Amino acid sequence: QSRLLAKYLSLEPTEAVILTERERAYLDAAPAIRVAYDAQGAPLEYLNSETGTMAGFSALLLSRLSRRTGLKFTFLPASSYAQARKLLIRNEADVMCGFETDYDWMARWEVRSTRPYASLPMATVTNPAGRDEIVVAEDYLGGFWASRLTAGHSTVKTATAGEALQRVVLGRSRTTFLNAYAAGYLLRDTPYDGFTTMAVPGYVRELSLGLSPEAPNELLGILDKGLGSLSPMEVNDFLVDSLAASEPMTLKNFIAKNPLSAILYLGLVLGAAVVALLAIMWYRGQTLRNMRERLYVDPLTRRWTGQRFRMEAEKLFQNDPDGHFTIVYLDILEFKYINDAHGYDQGDRVLRAISEHLTENLAPGEMSARLMADHFVLLLLGDQASSEGRVYSLWRGLKDISWMSHYSMSFNAGLYLRQPGETDLAAMLDRANYARSAAKRTMPNLVVSYNESFRESIRRDKEVEAIMRTSLLQGEFVPYFQPKVDMATGRMVGAEALVRWVRPGQEPLLPDRFIPLFEKNGFIVDLDFHIYEQVCAHLSQWLIAASPVVPIACNFSRLHIRDRHFCGRLEGIAAQYDVSPQYLELEITESVAMENIDLLVALMRRLQRGGFSIAIDDFGAGYSSLGLLQRLPANILKLDRSFVDAITHRTDRVIIEGVVNIAHKLQMNVVCEGVETREQAEVLRSVNCRLAQGYYYSRPLEAADFARYMMEFAERPG
Repeated sequence: QSRLLAKYLSLEPTEAVILTERERAYLDAAPAIRVAYDAQGAPLEYLNSETGTMAGFSALLLSRLSRRTGLKFTFLPASSYAQARKLLIRNEADVMCGFETDYDWMARWEVRSTRPYASLPMATVTNPAGRDEIVVAEDYLGGFWASRLTAGHSTVKTATAGEALQRVVLGRSRTTFLNAYAAGYLLRDTPYDGFTTMAVPGYVRELSLGLSPEAPNELLGILDKGLGSLSPMEVNDFLVDSLAASEPMTLKNFIAKNPLSAILYLGLVLGAAVVALLAIMWYRGQTLRNMRERLYVDPLTRRWTGQRFRMEAEKLFQNDPDGHFTIVYLDILEFKYINDAHGYDQGDRVLRAISEHLTENLAPGEMSARLMADHFVLLLLGDQASSEGRVYSLWRGLKDISWMSHYSMSFNAGLYLRQPGETDLAAMLDRANYARSAAKRTMPNLVVSYNESFRESIRRDKEVEAIMRTSLLQGEFVPYFQPKVDMATGRMVGAEALVRWVRPGQEPLLPDRFIPLFEKNGFIVDLDFHIYEQVCAHLSQWLIAASPVVPIACNFSRLHIRDRHFCGRLEGIAAQYDVSPQYLELEITESVAMENIDLLVALMRRLQRGGFSIAIDDFGAGYSSLGLLQRLPANILKLDRSFVDAITHRTDRVIIEGVVNIAHKLQMNVVCEGVETREQAEVLRSVNCRLAQGYYYSRPLEAADFARYMMEFAERPG
């Protein structure tokens, strides 16, 4: 977001990211951040023996982060990846670079991580003549992949990836696993005739920055924003530069690595010396060509990578500065469910088929690439209108592939028309991606073209961000309470606290006007706790006054799930106002479970032990599965209003009745949201749903009106 603002609105002349007041205060007081890294992890990160400093891809990335955020780093070399992780969990380091997310391990040690900044394909390196065993560097593979890739085989562990490869080279082991860049780097000088290297289908090592258990949330926020400001092109540039510079080929290096050839060269006359120099140059060039091949050829699809796409597109723009080209950013929606349902091998097959179909249906002068995961980019000839039709046509063409018709897939795409003379491809991709995000918020299978309304949207978001914190301090964000009613008796059994932004002299703003933005910029965390604290304060007043009280539900964003202090902070606020957790329900949307169900289950059980009730909100709004209900230890299931809107149809009524019955058997209460008519209420009661919330019973009420409403219900005869 900050990068978009800087580029398209010119609101900031610098590259600095936008920080909250807390983050600025932390930045002003923070000492240098201690960063642990694998000193033998070349070319991604390593200790430069000549300078005694950290070098490689991670060093370049952190240097850019320092300039973007103002953070200062000091580096702690570790003897291996496993040793770097130990420094992290012991709090001897604040941050670890090159960190692979492993949720089970992170939950055990209370370690957190930033967003991923690089995706590295994993590969097997096999010596057919080696002993029949697998060698793996300690902690080098994630827990899931370690068990999957080594199942049924004899295994041995080494301290580093380099030692693991050495065992394979010497024939002591047959196979090891390395990321593709490390494999290319370590094998470039090794006699490996007959060796085979193959990509591991579905295994892409997502690198992020790991944070120690004691690292503050402000540091996580600053690092995430800094990483978010880096474009994929910048990250690819870091990779290319680190591969080229990780060990320059000097005469000294060449002699050390090729002693027999060196003796021969030294015995020759001056002409032979010239040949030796040419050989060195060829050797270095060949090494770089091999490394660049890994960067420019996607190991999964064998088509172009984003880096190659950028290079070729920029050449095209230089050769045709006034040409009409449209950038298309395409995203396959919920592709992870193909992987979950059919396996990663089949998911990879689908991605290859999509890439092949897109490439084969391009006109001369057009190009495509897979940027990451299930995101593709196209450069098409012509204007936005014709390109939009081309995108729909390309997608329909996938159904002509017979075996692809078995998969139900949808997509969204964003388009940006390149202006004459425009050369900044990164900006074009950002604008196309922003249009794709707008399409994704609307409906599946939609193509949206970038226009100036997006610039206006960014401007409005910036205005909101400029006043949001002041508005919070001035108490402009307040809870409104919407009752939950037992439809069988008409009695109120609870309520949900819904945030409203009440600005002086203006109508209250509804959440859909500001919550999506606050989710993106992280302010939602502070807002959630602000509303929760106000709810506790109101409950405390009503209890002291001996007024009738019902449990109040508060909403919490998915951003809280990784905060190890979340539970303690909830309990602390409730205790501060002397409110028992029995009067508090915590609502978490079902989409959180799709991101990390194991972490969510652990969090829910921890909160339930503290006396809180947990509700799964908006069930059915996304890609819910009934299996999800079996795994989540929730007390309450809230059906999304889309269920209620469609309940008059017989088929939808059968589905709702099935979900309600399953939830009841799992000892969950069911609440139907969005009940607005008598007909809806009667149908819901007929399918065994007792609890409802919606305008048919009551609109959201201010605190004073809600207190009177509770009193009125208390005085009604049972």
